[in-house]
Amino acid sequence: MARVDDAVERILRVKFVAGLFEYPLTDRSLLPTVGCKRKSLVLLNNGNCGRFLPLDCNAERILVVGKHVDDLGYQCGGWTKTMYGQSGRITIGTTLLDAIKAAVGEKTEVIYEIYPSKETLASGKRFSYAIVAVGEAPYADTNKGVTQKS
Repeated sequence: MARVDDAVERILRVKFVAGLFEYPLTDRSLLPTVGCKRKSLVLLNNGNCGRFLPLDCNAERILVVGKHVDDLGYQCGGWTKTMYGQSGRITIGTTLLDAIKAAVGEKTEVIYEIYPSKETLASGKRFSYAIVAVGEAPYADTNKGVTQKS
């Protein structure tokens, strides 16, 4: 424990010297961006089949689409395991696809395709829902190549 205390003390000292704790409150000019972020998020919660969204736990068939649906690394993003993050099951967790399969009833058919094929879409099967997960690959910003700091 002494080693952890020492490490934390050194980290905090550097942060205090850098002035990171001088303005603990968020700049009020950033508040509009918080609102934009809140509006861009969707919460899926169907615990005990409670309907936060109109997603029926006993739907006949659900089409799940997107590269990010079954990729924990993409869902975690940058700074997960490595600076830039990576694709795949890089840590313990539940992917969106895992969660959907766990939330629906046994009779619900979950069809997952990264890119839905013409055959799937033209099969005549009716889907109760289509869930699409899109995003970007994990990354981290760096100042590589920047010659002048502002």
